[in-house]
Amino acid sequence: MSSVLEPEPLPEGEGGGLSGASAAAPRVGEHGGPRAVGTALPLDCSREDAETPPAERGGWQCVAGVALLLLALPLLIWKAGPESGAVVAPALFLPFHTGAEVFAVVVAGMIFVAGWHAYEFDNGRSAGLAIVSCAFLAVAALDLVHLLSFPGMPDLVTPNSEHKTIIFWLAARLAAAAALLAYVVLPPAVTVARRARLWMLAASLVAIAGIVYVGVFQPHWIPATYVTGQGLTPFKVGVEAVVVALHLATLAVLFRRWQAFPGRVLPALALAVALMACAELFFMVYAEVSDTANALGHVYKIAAYLFLYQAVFLTAMRVPLHRLLQADNDIRERERHQRQLQMDLEHQATRDLLTELPNRQLLRDRLQHALVRLDRDGGRLAVLFMGLDRFKNVNDTLGHETGDRLLQRVAWRINSAVRASDTVARVGGDEFVIVLEDAEDGEGPAAVARKVIAALSLPVVVDGRELPVSGSIGIARFPHDGRDSATLLRKAETAMHRVKESGSGNFRFYYSGMNAHVDARLDMEVQLKRALARNEFVLHYQPKVAACDGRIVGAEALIRWREPRRGRLVSPAEFIPLLEESGLIIPVSEWVLSEALSVLRRWNGHGTGVPLAVNVSAKQFQQEGGFQQLRQALADSAVEGRMLQLEVTESLIIADPERAIRALHEVREMGVSTALDDFGTGYSSMAYLKRLPIDVLKLDGSFVRGLPGDPEDAAIARTVIGLGQALDMRVVAERVETEEQADFLREEGCDEMQGYHFSRPVPLVDLERMLTGYQFAAPMPPPL
Repeated sequence: MSSVLEPEPLPEGEGGGLSGASAAAPRVGEHGGPRAVGTALPLDCSREDAETPPAERGGWQCVAGVALLLLALPLLIWKAGPESGAVVAPALFLPFHTGAEVFAVVVAGMIFVAGWHAYEFDNGRSAGLAIVSCAFLAVAALDLVHLLSFPGMPDLVTPNSEHKTIIFWLAARLAAAAALLAYVVLPPAVTVARRARLWMLAASLVAIAGIVYVGVFQPHWIPATYVTGQGLTPFKVGVEAVVVALHLATLAVLFRRWQAFPGRVLPALALAVALMACAELFFMVYAEVSDTANALGHVYKIAAYLFLYQAVFLTAMRVPLHRLLQADNDIRERERHQRQLQMDLEHQATRDLLTELPNRQLLRDRLQHALVRLDRDGGRLAVLFMGLDRFKNVNDTLGHETGDRLLQRVAWRINSAVRASDTVARVGGDEFVIVLEDAEDGEGPAAVARKVIAALSLPVVVDGRELPVSGSIGIARFPHDGRDSATLLRKAETAMHRVKESGSGNFRFYYSGMNAHVDARLDMEVQLKRALARNEFVLHYQPKVAACDGRIVGAEALIRWREPRRGRLVSPAEFIPLLEESGLIIPVSEWVLSEALSVLRRWNGHGTGVPLAVNVSAKQFQQEGGFQQLRQALADSAVEGRMLQLEVTESLIIADPERAIRALHEVREMGVSTALDDFGTGYSSMAYLKRLPIDVLKLDGSFVRGLPGDPEDAAIARTVIGLGQALDMRVVAERVETEEQADFLREEGCDEMQGYHFSRPVPLVDLERMLTGYQFAAPMPPPL
């Protein structure tokens, strides 16, 4: 039976209760290695101990067991004294012995049943527990035969005698002592397979049969154990001494490996072994069968059996039951957690995480359900598609965290402006949709749109900063504009974009002509992508002249689009905004810079030319390190930085002054000059102007148009020119169209001018012709 004791790994999913989840943490065994839960009898009962009231933890049993142990020593001393011959009356001893042995047989049988069925639990594969259970089956059987062969009982096949009954007694004691020693010695990881366990049971039954055969039919094979009138023989005392030694060895191993026996199992097991040892000491000193020492030995044996049963029951029944209940609680908790998780997932799938408003998916579901009901019962519905105006500036200048908090406050304001029965959803970064059910035709949606716009009109305070907010709203109606959710949302969004194009901060109902406009914009975006790939963009150059003598001192490079289908140049006002929206402005700006540097490189080779100015897009300016390409392009073209000028708008500076200052210093380090375009149209850049590394102020043409007659324009022009002189900056006036305007600016000290009075933007060949022979002492006719 080499397979009886074999290391057997736990099957997958075991070791943590019937649910397959661990109910207790791994323990540390005698060698310091990990100890798998459920592989040995001593389980971690700390959780059970912590949850069981003190009155239910068996404290009084331990006290009783310790008291019996302490009482054993004086009783043994008493038996060794002069009154050691005290006996129990034979008429009383036989029923006492019978009752004690019946009780012992029952308890031993219970130990067998508990240990045997512990195999079905997660901790029941311990080889030690299997040995104890099979051994106590033998103990129960041998104690029963011992009882039946006791003198005074009916003869068991052959005449009963003290020697015959002691044979079964000693065999039972040896079996119990050896099994307990094996149990505490075997490492917890040693397990027993199912088939090996059956072999162990068979071996136990064979041993029982063999011992019964010897005791009943061949008792003379065993040396004498009791002599009437003399008492116990040395053989019997010696065997009892061996049993005591085995128990003492068990106690020594048990306390040496006490860490492997935590919880309530350790005291119960220790008391059981100690009481068995005390019982054997009493069985070594009696002279007659009815001696009080024999009676005391039976009392201690029964007490030991009870403690042993407690240890086995804790291991085989109570702890697994507790773990089963704990596993049931864990399952219930896991199910509750899964339900909560499912609810959270559903919430996340249908709600916007930032604002807690319905998201696009939930919006479509609600809108579709409303349309089905209205289609069946009749009624009207309106979809309001709202987009915040210039929200990207907040993200770009103040950061996304500020933008998120702004969106949360905007969502609250929109919700507060509509009825509880209406749906407000967030469908994009700064886009919201309001669904109005049972809406009146025209008046109801318009009233709600006005209310929402009014709610957003007051500044929103975020982190102590007041942020201006406005929204543009497009409205589509059911059934007038569509009968399905997708159509209504698309048309409402189209109307919203038309509002933004016309000035924002307002609302508009959808009408059929809007689609044509949207289609045209989409078509133009496609054409612009092709234009960049097919090199359809060209540069025209508008000269800048010195105010004092009319010499050409520079030029501004302006992009034009030679659109093949129209056969003419398209104005930048028609396609620059679309380039900004689509993101194409970055590659187009790079192309413009490359073309300008190419012209400057050619002029440098001829020893002629003037500085060229190019406009910088907001997207390019806002990128971190956005001018690294400029540095590389200057190095590759061998053009001096002073020949290039970058024009940035005042509104771009205002959007993020600190970033603007850093970027402009980066440009100045390259030797490139910078001009502040459209100066005077902003409202808060004056405080930063002295910090900006700006070389040129460009007076916006809107202040030149009324010169010299408009006193307000004249005052602004004088102020800008004076400011430029005070800050040691050159001042360039734009859109100079008359001689009177030029004279006024010249008299006020303006440095340079550009405009139709001198020249329209012209192709490069015309600019080069001007550079070779023209001064603008008088207006120059526009080129053909």
